[in-house]
Order: sequence, then C-alpha cells, then structure tokens
Amino acid sequence: MSVCACLYMDIPSEIRLWGEHHLELDNPYRIIGDLMFDFIEETELTCMYSNLGRPSINPMILSLVTIFQYLEDIPDRTAALLVKTRLDWKYALHLPLDDAGFHYSDLCNFRQRLLAHSKDSLIFDQLLKKISSLGFLHKRGYQRTDSTHVLAVVRHLSRLENLSEGLRVAYAVLYGRKPSAQAIEKADAVFYQHKLPSLYKEHWSKPAVLSVETETSRVSDYQMTDDERKKELERLGKDIHWLLDFLSTNRQSFLSLPEVEVLDTLFSQHFTIHNKKEVVIKQKATTGKEKIQSACDRTRSPHDPEARYSTKRDKSWTGYAEGLATHGTAKVHVTETANEKGKVNFVVAGL
Repeated sequence: MSVCACLYMDIPSEIRLWGEHHLELDNPYRIIGDLMFDFIEETELTCMYSNLGRPSINPMILSLVTIFQYLEDIPDRTAALLVKTRLDWKYALHLPLDDAGFHYSDLCNFRQRLLAHSKDSLIFDQLLKKISSLGFLHKRGYQRTDSTHVLAVVRHLSRLENLSEGLRVAYAVLYGRKPSAQAIEKADAVFYQHKLPSLYKEHWSKPAVLSVETETSRVSDYQMTDDERKKELERLGKDIHWLLDFLSTNRQSFLSLPEVEVLDTLFSQHFTIHNKKEVVIKQKATTGKEKIQSACDRTRSPHDPEARYSTKRDKSWTGYAEGLATHGTAKVHVTETANEKGKVNFVVAGL
C-alpha cells in the first residue's frame, strides 16, 4: 500500500469560516487545526509504506484521529463516524464538508503498521516535540509522576465457567484446533479418538471459540441452585483429573503445552485429591482478607492466564501482576507537568 498524497495543508474556507465563529481560541481542536496539524515529519510516516499499491488513507489524518480517540475515549467505529459528522474534527483535520471519511478498520490497520515498524511511540514523541516548539512546555519546570493500573481484556467468569472453559481450550489443543497444537501429529489425534470415553468427547469436543452456534452449549452456572452448582463442579473436577492423569500416563510431553499447564493450575487452585483417587472441591475463604488474597492468587481466565484480580480501597479490577509472590497490579507510570493553577498540564513521559 502506498502513501496517499491528498492532504489539505490549508483549512477549507467553509470549515475555517465556521470554526472562527463557533470555536473558542482555546478549543483544543481549533489549536490543533491552526498550529499542530503537521506535527509529524512526513518522512517518519512515508517510510512505513511502499511506493506501489493502492493509496492509503493519509497517515497524518489517522495519527490525529488516534489522538482524538484518546481525548474522548471512543472506539474505532465511533471515531470513523465522527470524522464524517463532527465539524470541529473537520476543522482540526483540514477536511472539507463533503469529505466521506474512511472505514473504521483503517485505524486498527494503522496501529498495526506502527507496531510492525517499531514506531509505537512515534505519535506521542512527535506531538510532545511540537508542543515544546510552540512554547507550551518550559525548561526546568515542575513535574509530577503518578501511576495507574493495567486492565485485562477478559470476560468475568464464575468458578464453574473458568474451569469448564479451561478444559474446553485444552481439549481443543489436543485435537489440533488451535495454532499451538501444530506439534501434535495426526497419529496422536487418532490415538485420542480411540482412548477418550465417548461421553467425554461428546461433552468437550465443541469449539472453544464463542459463536452463535456454540453459545448455548457453553457451561454456565446461571440460575443453578447451590446443589446443582456443586454437583457440576464435582463432575468437572473428575473430568479434568481424568484428562491430566491420562496425559501423565500416556503422553507426558503434552503436559508442557501452555493450555494444559493452565488447566493443571486451575485444577490445583480449585480441587484437592484425597486418598489418591477422590476429587474434592476446595472450600472458598470466608474471612474478608483471606477471601481477597485467594481471589488475587487465582487464574481469572484460561484465555489470559496472567490476569489477576486486584483491589485497592473501594475499587476492584482484573489486570496484570508485577510478581508471582504478591500479585500486585502492574502499573503504568505517567509523568506530567505541574504548572501553576489554571495553566494547561501535559503528559511528557509514560512507562
């Protein structure tokens, strides 16, 4: 894909006239349109594209829209719609009234292109450089650093859902339905077809990916009574124990598969073995402190085994841990200017 040379360096007259009448001088979109539209050096962007192929959406436009998304906390679909409908955005982007915009997937493709060319910090660095050149940042000023937690993009799963999904994912790997299962030869799949009990295969051979066809078959404890939930957990524990024991006896090498390791971890977190045979459900902690610590130690989803439950004061979330010992939430440290009251502050670093 080649770079599109179509870029309006001057604000179209009809948009400029509207902006001068309706946007205050300190409006961020007017400031961007008047002073910061060309904040990225052209060579920084063109090196990510080929000289051949279909012209792309101009990367300067996509860079600015990416910033607008952060300012307003909106997804790609909404951002693409606002490019066509928001006049203040058109002012900042130097777009005419009749501009048709672009497809929302272009934003995702642009971010992937930045990552592929190791330019993930390009927009931030170039924007900071432009702000500094305009005199918004002063040398030897005050700064402050704070941190915020990192959220995991996982669905909340109950105990039963978490365990059943872990088993379903592991089973999908053993049957070659996931990329990490490429090391499993066809002969091994045939081996499992003959060894696994028919009832076991019937219940767990459904795809691990949620879709319209499989949503109704996903194990859930919604509207279950306590007795029904306990009975289902006991059956699930026996199924997991049987599979892990089966692998340790017949195919020990498969125990090192990431999905099987996660399943083993889930089993040890929720079950114990009595008399080397009986699978017993571990009782949940009852006291407040022990209950929170137990939740922080457990795997929250087989699709993201590093995600952990965390809490601070009256807030709780599922995110990432800094260390296996404490499971403290990983932090993003942000540094911003600390100017006098009433003046604009800028984020100048992030780690």
